[in-house]
Amino acid sequence: MHGSVCSNYQKIHCMCQNDHLRSPFVAQLSNPCSWTIKSPDPKSSVSLTEDTVHIVSHVVCRELGCGQVYSLNQSRAGLNTTCFTNCVYHNNQLKNCSEVTNSNCSVLSEVKCGNAVVRLEGGGHRCGGRVEVWRGSWGTVCDDGWDMEEAHVVCAQLGCGYAVSVSGQGEPYGQGTGLIHMDELNCTGKERSLWECPAITNGHDCGHKEDAGVVCSEYKALRLTGGLDRCSGRVEVHRNGSWGTVCDTSWQKEEGKMACKMLNCGEVKQFMAFDPFFEHKNGSLWYFYCLKNSADLWQCSEYINFPNLCSGTKAAGLICNTSLFHHVSGSFFHPVTMTMDKPPGFFPTTEQLGCFVLAFFLLIAVITNILLCHHNKKKKGGGYAEVPVSPQRIWAQSSIESGSYDTDYEQHDISPETAFPLSTFQS
Repeated sequence: MHGSVCSNYQKIHCMCQNDHLRSPFVAQLSNPCSWTIKSPDPKSSVSLTEDTVHIVSHVVCRELGCGQVYSLNQSRAGLNTTCFTNCVYHNNQLKNCSEVTNSNCSVLSEVKCGNAVVRLEGGGHRCGGRVEVWRGSWGTVCDDGWDMEEAHVVCAQLGCGYAVSVSGQGEPYGQGTGLIHMDELNCTGKERSLWECPAITNGHDCGHKEDAGVVCSEYKALRLTGGLDRCSGRVEVHRNGSWGTVCDTSWQKEEGKMACKMLNCGEVKQFMAFDPFFEHKNGSLWYFYCLKNSADLWQCSEYINFPNLCSGTKAAGLICNTSLFHHVSGSFFHPVTMTMDKPPGFFPTTEQLGCFVLAFFLLIAVITNILLCHHNKKKKGGGYAEVPVSPQRIWAQSSIESGSYDTDYEQHDISPETAFPLSTFQS
Protein backbone atom coordinates (compact mmCIF):
# COMPACT_ATOMS: atom_id res chain seq x y z
CA MET A 1 0.00 0.00 0.00
CA HIS A 2 1.49 3.21 -1.15
CA GLY A 3 0.75 6.57 0.50
CA SER A 4 1.89 8.81 3.34
CA VAL A 5 0.90 6.53 6.22
CA CYS A 6 2.82 7.42 9.42
CA SER A 7 3.29 5.52 12.61
CA ASN A 8 2.22 7.24 15.82
CA TYR A 9 5.75 8.63 16.26
CA GLN A 10 5.80 9.72 12.65
CA LYS A 11 2.40 11.36 13.01
CA ILE A 12 3.59 13.40 15.99
CA HIS A 13 6.73 14.39 14.06
CA CYS A 14 4.63 15.35 11.03
CA MET A 15 2.28 17.44 13.19
CA CYS A 16 5.24 19.23 14.80
CA GLN A 17 6.80 19.82 11.42
CA ASN A 18 3.52 21.12 9.99
CA ASP A 19 3.07 23.39 13.02
CA HIS A 20 6.59 24.73 12.44
CA LEU A 21 5.78 25.44 8.80
CA ARG A 22 2.51 27.19 9.68
CA SER A 23 3.91 29.51 12.40
CA PRO A 24 4.58 33.16 11.58
CA PHE A 25 8.24 34.05 12.10
CA VAL A 26 10.44 37.09 12.70
CA ALA A 27 12.54 38.15 9.71
CA GLN A 28 15.39 40.62 10.03
CA LEU A 29 15.54 43.52 7.63
CA SER A 30 18.43 45.91 6.88
CA ASN A 31 19.62 45.92 10.50
CA PRO A 32 19.69 43.16 13.15
CA CYS A 33 17.44 45.36 15.28
CA SER A 34 14.99 46.07 12.46
CA TRP A 35 12.52 43.28 11.69
CA THR A 36 9.06 42.25 10.48
CA ILE A 37 6.63 39.35 10.84
CA LYS A 38 6.28 37.03 7.84
CA SER A 39 4.09 34.08 6.94
CA PRO A 40 5.54 30.73 5.81
CA ASP A 41 3.43 31.26 2.70
CA PRO A 42 5.15 34.04 0.70
CA LYS A 43 1.81 34.96 -0.84
CA SER A 44 0.17 35.61 2.52
CA SER A 45 0.59 38.35 5.11
CA VAL A 46 0.29 38.03 8.85
CA SER A 47 -2.47 40.01 10.54
CA LEU A 48 -2.29 40.64 14.28
CA THR A 49 -4.70 42.26 16.71
CA GLU A 50 -3.70 45.68 18.01
CA ASP A 51 -2.80 44.36 21.47
CA THR A 52 -0.72 41.55 20.00
CA VAL A 53 1.22 43.99 17.81
CA HIS A 54 2.43 45.98 20.83
CA ILE A 55 3.08 42.98 23.08
CA VAL A 56 5.01 41.03 20.43
CA SER A 57 7.02 44.11 19.36
CA HIS A 58 8.29 44.81 22.87
CA VAL A 59 9.07 41.15 23.57
CA VAL A 60 10.96 40.63 20.29
CA CYS A 61 13.06 43.82 20.70
CA ARG A 62 13.98 42.77 24.23
CA GLU A 63 14.78 39.16 23.26
CA LEU A 64 16.96 40.35 20.36
CA GLY A 65 18.95 42.51 22.78
CA CYS A 66 17.92 45.60 20.83
CA GLY A 67 16.45 47.72 23.59
CA GLN A 68 13.01 49.28 23.46
CA VAL A 69 10.69 49.71 20.50
CA TYR A 70 11.51 52.87 18.57
CA SER A 71 8.94 52.81 15.79
CA LEU A 72 6.23 50.64 14.26
CA ASN A 73 5.35 50.73 10.57
CA GLN A 74 2.01 49.01 10.09
CA SER A 75 -1.06 49.06 7.89
CA ARG A 76 -4.66 48.24 8.59
CA ALA A 77 -5.99 44.85 7.53
CA GLY A 78 -9.34 44.59 5.78
CA LEU A 79 -12.69 44.40 7.54
CA ASN A 80 -13.58 41.13 9.25
CA THR A 81 -10.09 39.76 8.75
CA THR A 82 -8.96 36.58 10.45
CA CYS A 83 -5.96 37.56 12.59
CA PHE A 84 -3.72 36.13 15.28
CA THR A 85 -3.88 36.96 18.96
CA ASN A 86 -2.38 35.75 22.27
CA CYS A 87 0.82 34.61 20.57
CA VAL A 88 3.99 33.55 22.40
CA TYR A 89 7.40 34.43 20.95
CA HIS A 90 9.86 31.53 21.04
CA ASN A 91 12.89 30.65 18.88
CA ASN A 92 12.19 33.40 16.37
CA GLN A 93 8.56 32.28 15.88
CA LEU A 94 5.09 33.17 17.11
CA LYS A 95 3.65 30.10 18.84
CA ASN A 96 0.29 29.08 20.27
CA CYS A 97 -1.60 31.83 18.50
CA SER A 98 -5.39 31.95 18.55
CA GLU A 99 -7.36 33.06 15.50
CA VAL A 100 -10.12 35.63 15.72
CA THR A 101 -12.18 37.56 13.22
CA ASN A 102 -11.72 41.21 13.98
CA SER A 103 -11.88 44.55 12.21
CA ASN A 104 -9.12 46.01 14.41
CA CYS A 105 -6.16 44.14 12.93
CA SER A 106 -2.83 45.31 11.49
CA VAL A 107 -0.07 43.99 9.25
CA LEU A 108 3.44 44.82 10.48
CA SER A 109 5.82 45.88 7.73
CA GLU A 110 8.74 47.01 9.93
CA VAL A 111 9.59 47.35 13.60
CA LYS A 112 12.66 49.34 14.59
CA CYS A 113 14.13 48.71 18.01
CA GLY A 114 16.00 51.47 19.80
CA ASN A 115 19.46 49.98 19.23
CA ALA A 116 18.88 50.08 15.49
CA VAL A 117 18.53 53.82 15.56
CA VAL A 118 21.35 56.34 15.56
CA ARG A 119 21.47 59.78 14.00
CA LEU A 120 23.95 62.58 13.32
CA GLU A 121 22.67 66.08 14.03
CA GLY A 122 23.92 69.59 13.34
CA GLY A 123 26.08 68.76 10.32
CA GLY A 124 23.58 69.48 7.57
CA HIS A 125 23.76 65.91 6.24
CA ARG A 126 22.79 62.54 7.64
CA CYS A 127 26.40 61.28 7.42
CA GLY A 128 28.04 63.92 9.58
CA GLY A 129 27.26 65.61 12.88
CA ARG A 130 26.70 65.16 16.60
CA VAL A 131 26.10 61.50 17.56
CA GLU A 132 22.70 60.75 19.08
CA VAL A 133 21.26 57.36 20.09
CA TRP A 134 17.81 56.24 21.20
CA ARG A 135 16.91 54.76 24.57
CA GLY A 136 13.34 55.75 25.23
CA SER A 137 14.31 59.24 24.00
CA TRP A 138 17.08 60.76 21.93
CA GLY A 139 20.30 61.43 23.81
CA THR A 140 23.95 62.16 23.09
CA VAL A 141 27.24 60.27 23.48
CA CYS A 142 30.08 61.59 25.66
CA ASP A 143 33.45 62.10 23.96
CA ASP A 144 35.36 60.24 26.74
CA GLY A 145 36.87 57.26 24.91
CA TRP A 146 35.40 58.47 21.60
CA ASP A 147 37.72 57.47 18.76
CA MET A 148 37.77 56.16 15.19
CA GLU A 149 36.70 52.61 16.19
CA GLU A 150 33.49 53.90 17.77
CA ALA A 151 32.92 56.26 14.84
CA HIS A 152 33.32 53.38 12.34
CA VAL A 153 30.44 51.56 14.06
CA VAL A 154 28.14 54.58 13.68
CA CYS A 155 29.03 55.17 10.02
CA ALA A 156 28.51 51.50 9.13
CA GLN A 157 25.19 51.41 10.99
CA LEU A 158 23.95 54.43 9.04
CA GLY A 159 25.17 53.10 5.69
CA CYS A 160 27.52 56.09 5.44
CA GLY A 161 30.74 54.25 4.66
CA TYR A 162 33.58 54.64 7.14
CA ALA A 163 34.66 57.35 9.57
CA VAL A 164 37.10 59.96 8.27
CA SER A 165 37.27 62.18 11.37
CA VAL A 166 35.94 62.46 14.91
CA SER A 167 35.26 65.47 17.11
CA GLY A 168 34.40 66.25 20.70
CA GLN A 169 33.73 69.08 23.12
CA GLY A 170 30.43 69.73 21.34
CA GLU A 171 32.28 71.15 18.33
CA PRO A 172 31.59 71.98 15.56
CA TYR A 173 28.00 70.72 15.65
CA GLY A 174 26.80 72.40 18.81
CA GLN A 175 25.65 70.94 22.11
CA GLY A 176 22.75 68.52 22.30
CA THR A 177 19.86 68.50 24.75
CA GLY A 178 18.23 65.90 26.94
CA LEU A 179 19.99 62.88 28.36
CA ILE A 180 23.53 61.65 27.76
CA HIS A 181 23.06 57.94 27.13
CA MET A 182 26.63 56.64 26.77
CA ASP A 183 30.10 57.36 28.17
CA GLU A 184 33.53 55.68 28.06
CA LEU A 185 32.75 53.66 24.95
CA ASN A 186 35.28 50.97 24.00
CA CYS A 187 34.42 49.48 20.60
CA THR A 188 36.51 47.33 18.27
CA GLY A 189 34.90 48.85 15.19
CA LYS A 190 33.14 45.64 14.13
CA GLU A 191 30.05 45.87 16.34
CA ARG A 192 26.62 46.20 14.75
CA SER A 193 25.71 49.18 16.95
CA LEU A 194 27.18 51.23 19.79
CA TRP A 195 24.98 49.31 22.24
CA GLU A 196 27.13 46.23 21.65
CA CYS A 197 30.23 48.09 22.87
CA PRO A 198 31.27 48.21 26.53
CA ALA A 199 30.15 51.56 27.92
CA ILE A 200 28.89 53.43 30.96
CA THR A 201 25.17 54.07 30.53
CA ASN A 202 24.38 55.30 34.05
CA GLY A 203 26.29 57.40 36.55
CA HIS A 204 28.49 59.19 34.04
CA ASP A 205 30.16 62.55 34.75
CA CYS A 206 29.66 64.20 31.35
CA GLY A 207 27.93 67.36 30.24
CA HIS A 208 26.75 68.35 26.77
CA LYS A 209 29.92 70.37 26.30
CA GLU A 210 31.54 66.94 25.72
CA ASP A 211 29.15 65.67 23.03
CA ALA A 212 30.86 63.45 20.44
CA GLY A 213 30.70 63.94 16.67
CA VAL A 214 31.80 62.17 13.49
CA VAL A 215 32.22 62.78 9.77
CA CYS A 216 31.67 59.67 7.62
CA SER A 217 33.10 59.08 4.15
CA GLU A 218 29.67 59.60 2.54
CA TYR A 219 29.21 62.95 4.23
CA LYS A 220 28.34 65.61 1.67
CA ALA A 221 28.73 69.33 2.18
CA LEU A 222 28.66 72.43 0.01
CA ARG A 223 30.49 75.73 0.44
CA LEU A 224 31.56 78.84 -1.47
CA THR A 225 35.15 80.07 -1.04
CA GLY A 226 37.18 83.02 -2.28
CA GLY A 227 34.31 85.48 -2.09
CA LEU A 228 33.55 88.31 0.28
CA ASP A 229 31.32 86.09 2.41
CA ARG A 230 29.90 82.57 2.58
CA CYS A 231 27.29 83.37 -0.09
CA SER A 232 29.74 84.08 -2.92
CA GLY A 233 32.78 82.43 -4.44
CA ARG A 234 34.06 79.19 -5.93
CA VAL A 235 31.71 76.20 -5.56
CA GLU A 236 33.25 73.37 -3.52
CA VAL A 237 31.89 69.95 -2.55
CA HIS A 238 33.00 67.73 0.34
CA ARG A 239 33.30 63.96 0.13
CA ASN A 240 35.63 61.36 1.68
CA GLY A 241 37.17 63.89 4.01
CA SER A 242 38.32 66.39 1.35
CA TRP A 243 36.98 69.29 -0.69
CA GLY A 244 36.76 69.33 -4.48
CA THR A 245 35.59 71.81 -7.11
CA VAL A 246 32.76 71.70 -9.66
CA CYS A 247 33.35 71.82 -13.43
CA ASP A 248 31.73 74.94 -14.88
CA THR A 249 30.40 73.01 -17.90
CA SER A 250 27.92 71.27 -15.57
CA TRP A 251 26.94 74.49 -13.79
CA GLN A 252 23.82 76.30 -14.97
CA LYS A 253 21.22 78.53 -13.36
CA GLU A 254 19.20 75.61 -11.95
CA GLU A 255 22.24 74.16 -10.19
CA GLY A 256 23.12 77.62 -8.86
CA LYS A 257 19.56 78.10 -7.63
CA MET A 258 19.68 74.82 -5.70
CA ALA A 259 23.08 75.69 -4.21
CA CYS A 260 21.90 79.12 -2.95
CA LYS A 261 18.88 77.48 -1.37
CA MET A 262 20.98 74.75 0.28
CA LEU A 263 23.27 77.43 1.76
CA ASN A 264 20.34 79.60 2.93
CA CYS A 265 21.67 82.41 0.76
CA GLY A 266 18.50 83.39 -1.08
CA GLU A 267 18.28 83.32 -4.86
CA VAL A 268 21.00 83.03 -7.49
CA LYS A 269 22.44 86.36 -8.65
CA GLN A 270 25.29 85.21 -10.91
CA PHE A 271 26.38 81.72 -11.87
CA MET A 272 28.75 82.14 -14.83
CA ALA A 273 31.07 84.50 -16.77
CA PHE A 274 33.31 85.52 -13.87
CA ASP A 275 36.27 87.80 -14.57
CA PRO A 276 38.74 86.73 -13.36
CA PHE A 277 37.56 83.12 -13.52
CA PHE A 278 37.93 80.60 -10.70
CA GLU A 279 40.68 77.98 -10.91
CA HIS A 280 40.29 74.33 -9.88
CA LYS A 281 42.03 73.24 -6.69
CA ASN A 282 44.10 70.07 -6.28
CA GLY A 283 41.06 68.03 -5.23
CA SER A 284 38.34 66.01 -6.92
CA LEU A 285 36.54 67.36 -9.98
CA TRP A 286 32.75 67.17 -9.73
CA TYR A 287 30.32 67.07 -12.62
CA PHE A 288 26.57 67.27 -11.81
CA TYR A 289 23.74 66.15 -14.06
CA CYS A 290 20.43 67.32 -12.61
CA LEU A 291 16.90 66.56 -13.73
CA LYS A 292 14.12 69.14 -13.58
CA ASN A 293 12.55 67.55 -10.50
CA SER A 294 15.79 67.59 -8.46
CA ALA A 295 15.25 69.42 -5.16
CA ASP A 296 18.95 69.79 -4.32
CA LEU A 297 22.35 68.85 -5.68
CA TRP A 298 22.47 65.58 -3.73
CA GLN A 299 19.56 64.29 -5.82
CA CYS A 300 21.52 64.86 -9.03
CA SER A 301 23.74 62.31 -10.75
CA GLU A 302 27.38 62.80 -9.75
CA TYR A 303 30.46 62.09 -11.83
CA ILE A 304 33.77 62.45 -10.03
CA ASN A 305 37.12 62.81 -11.81
CA PHE A 306 35.84 61.99 -15.29
CA PRO A 307 38.53 63.44 -17.63
CA ASN A 308 36.23 63.56 -20.64
CA LEU A 309 33.64 65.64 -18.79
CA CYS A 310 35.95 68.13 -17.10
CA SER A 311 38.84 68.48 -19.53
CA GLY A 312 39.81 72.14 -20.02
CA THR A 313 37.12 73.44 -17.67
CA LYS A 314 37.23 76.16 -15.05
CA ALA A 315 35.86 75.92 -11.52
CA ALA A 316 32.21 76.89 -11.15
CA GLY A 317 31.43 80.08 -9.23
CA LEU A 318 28.29 81.50 -7.68
CA ILE A 319 26.93 84.71 -6.17
CA CYS A 320 23.64 84.58 -4.26
CA ASN A 321 21.53 87.68 -3.73
CA THR A 322 22.17 87.85 0.03
CA SER A 323 25.93 88.14 -0.51
CA LEU A 324 27.79 91.35 0.38
CA PHE A 325 28.79 90.95 -3.27
CA HIS A 326 31.60 91.44 -5.71
CA HIS A 327 34.88 92.11 -3.86
CA VAL A 328 37.20 89.11 -3.91
CA SER A 329 40.84 88.93 -2.77
CA GLY A 330 41.69 92.52 -3.71
CA SER A 331 40.07 92.37 -7.12
CA PHE A 332 36.54 92.65 -8.40
CA PHE A 333 34.71 89.87 -10.16
CA HIS A 334 31.70 90.85 -12.19
CA PRO A 335 29.46 89.62 -15.00
CA VAL A 336 30.70 90.07 -18.54
CA THR A 337 28.29 92.60 -20.06
CA MET A 338 27.99 94.66 -23.23
CA THR A 339 29.96 97.93 -23.32
CA MET A 340 27.76 100.97 -22.68
CA ASP A 341 28.21 104.42 -24.30
CA LYS A 342 28.16 106.20 -20.95
CA PRO A 343 28.91 104.94 -17.47
CA PRO A 344 26.04 103.83 -15.27
CA GLY A 345 24.50 106.43 -12.99
CA PHE A 346 25.49 106.84 -9.37
CA PHE A 347 22.73 106.05 -6.91
CA PRO A 348 23.61 107.35 -3.43
CA THR A 349 22.42 105.58 -0.31
CA THR A 350 20.14 107.27 2.24
CA GLU A 351 23.13 108.02 4.49
CA GLN A 352 25.13 109.53 1.64
CA LEU A 353 22.17 111.66 0.56
CA GLY A 354 21.82 112.98 4.11
CA CYS A 355 25.51 113.96 4.18
CA PHE A 356 25.15 115.79 0.86
CA VAL A 357 22.16 117.82 2.13
CA LEU A 358 23.93 118.73 5.39
CA ALA A 359 27.08 119.83 3.51
CA PHE A 360 24.95 122.00 1.19
CA PHE A 361 23.29 123.84 4.08
CA LEU A 362 26.65 124.37 5.81
CA LEU A 363 28.05 125.86 2.63
CA ILE A 364 25.07 128.25 2.34
CA ALA A 365 25.55 129.28 5.98
CA VAL A 366 29.25 130.04 5.46
CA ILE A 367 28.62 132.10 2.32
CA THR A 368 25.82 134.02 4.04
CA ASN A 369 28.05 134.78 7.02
CA ILE A 370 30.85 136.10 4.76
CA LEU A 371 28.45 138.32 2.85
CA LEU A 372 26.98 139.77 6.07
CA CYS A 373 30.43 140.55 7.49
CA HIS A 374 31.48 142.20 4.27
CA HIS A 375 28.30 144.27 4.20
CA ASN A 376 28.77 145.50 7.80
CA LYS A 377 32.41 146.52 7.24
CA LYS A 378 31.49 148.43 4.13
CA LYS A 379 28.66 150.20 5.92
CA LYS A 380 30.79 151.26 8.92
CA GLY A 381 34.07 152.12 7.20
CA GLY A 382 32.80 153.96 4.21
CA GLY A 383 34.49 151.58 1.87
CA TYR A 384 37.82 151.16 3.69
CA ALA A 385 38.65 148.86 6.57
CA GLU A 386 40.75 150.39 9.37
CA VAL A 387 43.51 148.04 10.39
CA PRO A 388 44.78 148.15 14.00
CA VAL A 389 48.44 148.92 14.62
CA SER A 390 49.02 145.62 16.39
CA PRO A 391 46.99 142.39 16.60
CA GLN A 392 45.31 140.99 19.67
CA ARG A 393 47.19 138.46 21.71
CA ILE A 394 47.41 135.06 20.04
CA TRP A 395 47.33 132.94 23.24
CA ALA A 396 45.24 133.90 26.25
CA GLN A 397 47.19 134.38 29.49
CA SER A 398 46.88 131.58 31.98
CA SER A 399 44.73 132.30 35.00
CA ILE A 400 47.70 131.13 37.09
CA GLU A 401 50.13 134.03 36.97
CA SER A 402 53.60 132.58 36.82
CA GLY A 403 56.73 134.03 35.38
CA SER A 404 58.28 130.60 34.89
CA TYR A 405 55.43 129.00 32.92
CA ASP A 406 56.84 126.20 30.71
CA THR A 407 55.69 125.63 27.19
CA ASP A 408 56.85 123.55 24.26
CA TYR A 409 56.42 126.50 21.96
CA GLU A 410 59.05 129.22 21.47
CA GLN A 411 57.91 132.36 23.25
CA HIS A 412 57.75 135.58 21.24
CA ASP A 413 57.20 139.13 22.31
CA ILE A 414 53.66 140.01 21.32
CA SER A 415 53.30 143.19 23.39
CA PRO A 416 51.69 146.29 21.85
CA GLU A 417 55.12 147.91 21.60
CA THR A 418 56.36 145.42 19.10
CA ALA A 419 56.26 146.65 15.52
CA PHE A 420 53.73 144.82 13.37
CA PRO A 421 53.51 146.47 9.96
CA LEU A 422 50.39 145.94 7.85
CA SER A 423 49.03 147.62 4.77
CA THR A 424 45.46 148.62 4.28
CA PHE A 425 43.31 147.13 1.58
CA GLN A 426 40.34 148.31 -0.35
CA SER A 427 37.17 146.56 0.42
